[in-house]
Amino acid sequence: FPFDYPHGRQEIAYEPGICPVAEDVLNRLVIIGITERYSEKDVRYVAAEVHKAIHQLSRRAHHPGWATTEQAKYRAGIIGCGAIARDHAAAYQAQSDVELAAVADISPDAAKTIASEFTVSRCYRDFEDMLANESLDIVSISTWPGLHAEMTRIAAEHGVKAILCEKPMATNLGDADQMIRVCEQNNIKLIIAHQFRFNPYIDKARQLIASGAIGEPELIWGHWDSSLLNRGTHVVDAMRYILRDPKTEWVLGQTERKKDSYNRGHRVEEIAQALIQFSNGTRGLLESGDLAKSDFSLHAYGSEGQLTVTLDSLLLHGGGRKGWQPMHLSPTKEHTAVVTELVSLLNDETKSHRGNAHQARMALEILMAIFESARIRGVIRPPLTVKESPLDMMVETE
Repeated sequence: FPFDYPHGRQEIAYEPGICPVAEDVLNRLVIIGITERYSEKDVRYVAAEVHKAIHQLSRRAHHPGWATTEQAKYRAGIIGCGAIARDHAAAYQAQSDVELAAVADISPDAAKTIASEFTVSRCYRDFEDMLANESLDIVSISTWPGLHAEMTRIAAEHGVKAILCEKPMATNLGDADQMIRVCEQNNIKLIIAHQFRFNPYIDKARQLIASGAIGEPELIWGHWDSSLLNRGTHVVDAMRYILRDPKTEWVLGQTERKKDSYNRGHRVEEIAQALIQFSNGTRGLLESGDLAKSDFSLHAYGSEGQLTVTLDSLLLHGGGRKGWQPMHLSPTKEHTAVVTELVSLLNDETKSHRGNAHQARMALEILMAIFESARIRGVIRPPLTVKESPLDMMVETE
């Protein structure tokens, strides 16, 4: 204590320049207190606040004209620059408070194509470099589904606020559960791009059924000539959505896979059919693959009428009406609506998102239950305990 120690020097002057290194460090230093009594929640809260402050200061330094309040623009990045990335990019650019800051793809040409088309200034070959360098708020994962879980984990570790992941969220329930867990631990919004939930005709069908337009729904039949983990996931998710997302009581399914078929890196079947019992009493009939009708449709049959809905039409019969009544609705850019609702969620203007990961997991559980039912040749009553892909298990044990 040089100021009051009797045997020490009495005249101490700390003038500028006497310790230039220390002075430089002190001008850039923030000290954050921490004690052994901090909980995991306390630590994560401090980390989130530090990340937010760094993010705001970084934007202010690189873009002086930007606001630094909570209403400032969200910075978005896209991982995977295939065809679906265009929908994500267009959706971000339609938002006044979102800046599409960067894109990443293992193919430099693919990244440059998207960047050029949407005037994105920064391209990366390694998505981890993008996450490390760009201080992103929102990340789109538009890659093959087998990569979703690992990319979600890495994005969560970089402190993003939200992840918008393409469907299906994963190729097995183990990966889906990991994605949900890591995002909840890091207070990150995990949204799955089941964009049919934002289609005006699908949404209108949901409203009509809820209002009793066809009485009590008894059967819903959905079909599309694609594999379960490709377009079949849309059929199942749309079924659940127009029925107001009921739980699943049991699933009885059958599949056929005579060729060594793959889609986007994972095994697929050629034919799948299933009966699904929902908790609201409605039974679902799913047809997928080579024997299904080629176009997507849902047909709902109730105690007092029926309706048929596609992505661009809706026909209603019932409720005292004579014949089929067509409905004409204004088209919607579905991915744009997905992102609009995500921004509202981040701004605390809404408390939920139609594409939240828990609903997507329930759709995925039905798909996995179909495979498991075919594997064990019996009825599956959720919760499904098998965390691997039952289709992979079937193939690998043949």
